Amino acid sequence: MPIKKLKVHPRNARNHDLPRITQSLQSHGQYAPVLVQQSTGFVIKGNGTLLAAKGLKWPKVAAQYIDVTDAQALTILVADNKASDEGGY
Repeated sequence: MPIKKLKVHPRNARNHDLPRITQSLQSHGQYAPVLVQQSTGFVIKGNGTLLAAKGLKWPKVAAQYIDVTDAQALTILVADNKASDEGGY
């Protein structure tokens, strides 16, 4: 998907470690698609990947569109961020 068609979700509260994400993209490429709300073009999972890819001047990223309401998209966005926060090693 052309990067210019995708938008960072305006309600994403995550502070991304862009240098780390950028390094990962440079070293390993993109191995998981960003998840995009079909009706808005907002990324609801993978905003950091999108930002890092833009910084690298990539013309495209792998993306998967899903047809969800705004409320469902926000729930997915928050749930994904929260799950990451609660993870551990």
